[in-house]
Amino acid sequence: MKKFFWIICILILIVIGYFIYDNQVAFKKIYNYVFNKHVSLYDDQEIPLTTSPNLQETLRFAGQNIHYVGQFHDDTVHYAYLIKGALLDPKLEAYYKQIPDTLNLGFGEQVYLVGNEKFNYDSNDLFVDFPKDEVDTVAYTATTDETMAKRMYARMVYEGKAKGMRIYPAKFSTTKYLYKTDDFINKYHIFNTGRNHFFITELDYNIKEVVLQFVHSEEGKNFRLPDDERTYKEIIQLDNFTGTDREEAAIVLQDELASKKGENRDALLVIAYNPQQNNYYLLHKAVFDSKIIITTTNEEHDDKNLGCTSLLLKVPNRRDLIMTYDKEFDEMKGVDTP
Repeated sequence: MKKFFWIICILILIVIGYFIYDNQVAFKKIYNYVFNKHVSLYDDQEIPLTTSPNLQETLRFAGQNIHYVGQFHDDTVHYAYLIKGALLDPKLEAYYKQIPDTLNLGFGEQVYLVGNEKFNYDSNDLFVDFPKDEVDTVAYTATTDETMAKRMYARMVYEGKAKGMRIYPAKFSTTKYLYKTDDFINKYHIFNTGRNHFFITELDYNIKEVVLQFVHSEEGKNFRLPDDERTYKEIIQLDNFTGTDREEAAIVLQDELASKKGENRDALLVIAYNPQQNNYYLLHKAVFDSKIIITTTNEEHDDKNLGCTSLLLKVPNRRDLIMTYDKEFDEMKGVDTP
């Protein structure tokens, strides 16, 4: 009887251990929330739930992401940068030079407003990458590590020995692109799904806004980026579908609720640019009761869509479907492949 009791105890411990292991991510998030630790919106980024204890403004950037670190563009319509402020103490010049004059500012990146004054949402606001309490004891030293150089630069700024960074172009230093951390997470958390979630951060800010409008609607509330074997090139296509000079997007979303039931239900969104109104809009929306894969083709059917890239849909148990823009009716029309 005693032996049986110990066997039961061991089995219970095994079950409890497996449960904790299987849910370790959830337990970690609960722990972090209770003890005001950091939670991760993206696998390689740590996002605090609250602002720094010294009440500095902690802000998140919601503009377009740059895929490769250190990759610079002449395009200042979509991409933002941090421009290093002037050195005020010549004695620190050797350490000041260690940080690049221009840094990428990508989607979800965190910046701290210099000082405790209210964020004015204009080009006069200055920023650093770290809160004051994290750099007070940083030593000035020679380094090739960019993160360490940024920490030293932040200390210089807080000590009044250098000016903070400004956001360039100035249009990105506004409430349209800068959010307090909680507001940022509340708005963009739906992009933190699927193994290809990073690639949607590279979309134009206004394209992301159209996606958000859909997923926040009654019809789209259960749709998220697919979390399956499909690659990002099979669920996101960036091209010129309507013949404009702007990059447009075709995106596949997956019904999470249906997936949990073992069912397949995908939504296709084609987001186009309207040059007359200078904005993006939802050109086409379709729902399929199966998994779909998208790619592009240059096949053109008639003079109505010259200069437009067609979208090729692979749908199980049927012929591939070519969707091409009809300029006369401002819509995507589908034609079965031969």
